[in-house]
Amino acid sequence: MEIEILRPRLMPPEMTARWTALQRSRPELASPFLSPHWPRAVERALEAPDCGVRIAVLRDNGASVGFMPVRIDKGSAAPAGAPLAPIEALVAEPSVEMDPRALVRALGVGRLDFGRMFTQAGPFAPFARSPRRAWIAEMSEGWGAYARSRRRDGGALLKRLAELRRHAEREVGPVKATTPSQSKGDFAQLFAFNRSRLHALGMADGFEARWPARLMRAAFAEPGDAFGGALFTLHIGGELAAAQFHLTGDGALHAWMVAHDARFEAFEPSRLLTCDILKWAPGAGYDRVCMSGEDETAARELATMRVDLAGGFVGVRPAATLVRRAAFGVREVFGRSPLAALTALPVRAMRRYEFAR
Repeated sequence: MEIEILRPRLMPPEMTARWTALQRSRPELASPFLSPHWPRAVERALEAPDCGVRIAVLRDNGASVGFMPVRIDKGSAAPAGAPLAPIEALVAEPSVEMDPRALVRALGVGRLDFGRMFTQAGPFAPFARSPRRAWIAEMSEGWGAYARSRRRDGGALLKRLAELRRHAEREVGPVKATTPSQSKGDFAQLFAFNRSRLHALGMADGFEARWPARLMRAAFAEPGDAFGGALFTLHIGGELAAAQFHLTGDGALHAWMVAHDARFEAFEPSRLLTCDILKWAPGAGYDRVCMSGEDETAARELATMRVDLAGGFVGVRPAATLVRRAAFGVREVFGRSPLAALTALPVRAMRRYEFAR
């Protein structure tokens, strides 16, 4: 197995087509964040002559069999766009066998960190330390068939949300979803909702950094079939109650930012809006909707497919490996103690580091 390192902007069209074909062959990897357009968007948003974004191309007898977008900085690497991308993966044929340590060496760094790496029987599974999940709703047969399947599987959330919608209409006023919306004002308000939510939780807002905001604004300004962004809004009684921003591309939607006005909390507006998006998606040509992991309870019930992800790292140099192993070790020790809530602290520290990169 050979590994070639390229800059996204220099990747030839035939290689882009090969990447897209590999992704289409694996439904569990149907996300715009895993497309060849994502690292290019990250590279543009960083606005530097050489921002360190690279594509690792796996070759077998000269044929491209896998692609991994990363960003190199200060002797380590991470998936391109980390930690803001809700899913990361090596996009490759299922039969491809690759030692991630060889990838790290090819990148010329001491360590590769990841936060939401696809790990289902993949090469990164042995290096996973913090399990996570992604939830996907398969919508290819339309809303009606989807809703029946959810009821058949015992889900009660759709029924309860219909009751909440009627309650909101009685108590406040009309409930109206705009799918999608072009409102710049509502787009800006989504950022404000998200900032308030994160600050209330004591978490850093990654979108306060310049490059993530540039990336999202560019996606909002240039919606497209191959790659772009879509804003969805829900108004209750004429006021913006919830908004979601999704990346779009090649028949898939992936929730990126989901937030709501706390005044409407009792009506669960983000969940109401998710249902409206699911209803809209099939008719707009989207067969899969990857839901936000911020509300895992709802995502689990609304999804038809679960994808296993994980945080972890791959190290090849003792010093770089020791630092990251210590951070994960602290989390594991505290996670087994009465102070389990403190296990979030190393993650926040890592995230602040990543935002500044």
